[in-house]
Amino acid sequence: MLIEHQEAFMKFHNAHKHDGSGELVGRIRTNGISTTGPENHDVLRDKGTLL
Repeated sequence: MLIEHQEAFMKFHNAHKHDGSGELVGRIRTNGISTTGPENHDVLRDKGTLL
C-alpha cells in the first residue's frame, strides 16, 4: 500500500482500541470496510456505473 494510503487509513476512527482487535482490524470493523469486495451487485463503482 502506498504510504499516502497508509497514512489516510490510519486517520480513520478506531472504536475497538480496547477489545483486542488491534490498530488495523479495529479501523476496518469501525468503518465497515469490506476485505472481500462488495456483498451485492447494486454497489456503485467509482465512475458511477452499476456492477
